[in-house]
Amino acid sequence: MKKRTCKKNYRIKYLAMRNGITTEARESQSIMMSDRLTRLDVYNNALSILAFVSFGTEINTKSIIEKSWSQNKIIACPITDNKHKNLSFREALDWNDFEIGYSGILEPKDSCRKIDISTFDLILVPGMAFDTYGFRMGYGGGFYDRILPNINSNSTILSPAFDDQVFDTIPHCKHDQQIDMIVTDKRVIYCNNKNRPECPEKSNSEICPES
Repeated sequence: MKKRTCKKNYRIKYLAMRNGITTEARESQSIMMSDRLTRLDVYNNALSILAFVSFGTEINTKSIIEKSWSQNKIIACPITDNKHKNLSFREALDWNDFEIGYSGILEPKDSCRKIDISTFDLILVPGMAFDTYGFRMGYGGGFYDRILPNINSNSTILSPAFDDQVFDTIPHCKHDQQIDMIVTDKRVIYCNNKNRPECPEKSNSEICPES
């Protein structure tokens, strides 16, 4: 019999916490995060950036994308193929290059130039929760965990987040890919991603699929 997983309940919890951030706080914290991120060397030295377009109650990434355009950086965004659980990436030159895609998220049009994941200097990755070891909890599709092993070894994987989304440790599995950095409205976190500690739920054999 397939074991239940703890992640579903955690996702509900983390999403509820993020949804609880007021619109005013979300806007002000997004501005602070964007300002902090765009002052980092990993951003300023990047010539090509893979960025997600924020939706719902995610921290707002649109000002980062717009600043990158103004600095003549190459900006690409993901297109989701939910049927095959796959992401592809196309360059966007401005907001006119976007259309409504999977789950109502803005995605580059098919006419935009396709770019391979291995070419990006900086990769921005979304999530609902993160920890200081670089583990992130996404929405359950595993899209980023499939593509991150294919990045350039010199690329930096960074997650923009609200500070309330960061924990000491979150549940994780063997296939979960660790990120390098987290930038919030309050701090920059350089993740301890050379270590893979045991999942905090592993002692619960009823819900941990790897126990």
